[in-house]
Amino acid sequence: MTHGPNHQTLPLLSTGRPEIDQHLTGIPAGALVLVEGQHAAGKSVLCQHLARHALQAGHMVAYYSSEEPSPSLLSRAAGLGQDMLDHFLLDRLRVYPLEAWGGRLGPASLLERLAGYLDALPRDFGLVLVDSPSALMPPWLREPLLLFLERCRQLCNQGRTVVVVMDSGHALDWAVARLATPPEVHMRLRLAAVQMGHAVRTLDVHRPDQHPEWPAPPVAFRVEQGVGIRVVRWRKFRLPAGAWQNPTDLL
Repeated sequence: MTHGPNHQTLPLLSTGRPEIDQHLTGIPAGALVLVEGQHAAGKSVLCQHLARHALQAGHMVAYYSSEEPSPSLLSRAAGLGQDMLDHFLLDRLRVYPLEAWGGRLGPASLLERLAGYLDALPRDFGLVLVDSPSALMPPWLREPLLLFLERCRQLCNQGRTVVVVMDSGHALDWAVARLATPPEVHMRLRLAAVQMGHAVRTLDVHRPDQHPEWPAPPVAFRVEQGVGIRVVRWRKFRLPAGAWQNPTDLL
C-alpha cells in the first residue's frame, strides 16, 4: 500500500510564472536542480515559488532553510503571495532549520550529516529544497561540496527532485564541473540593477541539452509584496553608468 501521491505521475514542476517556465521547459521528477547566485539575487524567493506550486500540484515538500525558522519563512512567503500554511498544517510541507548541528562538527561533517537527513526523509516527500548549504561551509570548501552534490544525485536516482541553492563561487564551479552527471537544470540569478527603489534581478537557465551557442535570454524580474516574482521587460531597466545603488539598501 502506498501513502500519499506517486511523485512519478505528478505534473512537471512550475514556478507559476509562464515566462520562467518556458525557459525551464519543465522540471521532471528525479531531477537535480542547482540554483546559484550572490546575496539578494532572489534565490529564496524562487524556491518559495517552486515549493508552493509543487504543493498545489500534489507534491509533498521538505524545505531546509538556513535563513529562517518555519514561522518566519511561512510568514515571509505569504507576504509574497506564496501562502503555504495550510500545507504545513497538513504535514504536506515540512520546514527544517539549517544550522550548525552539534557545534563542534566541521563543515565536511555537517554536510555529511545533512545528506543523511535528506536520505532519511519519508519517501512521500518527492521534492526537497535545500536553501542553502553555503551557510554551513566556508567559500573555499570543494571536496565535501562535491560529495554532498553526489549524495543529492543518488536521491534523484531514487525518483526525488532535489533543489540545491548555493552562493556563486569558485568552489561551486569546481564541484559542478566534476559531477559525474550534471544538474538537469542549472539556474543562475543575479542582482542586475536598482532604479527608483526597485531591485531588478535576472535569471539564466542552463540545461545539458541546450546548444552552447544558442543560450536562452535571461528573464528579468522584480520581487514585490503580495506577488512575489513579477517578470519585467529587461530593456526598461538598463541603466547608465553611475545609476547603481547599494542593493543591500533595499533589504
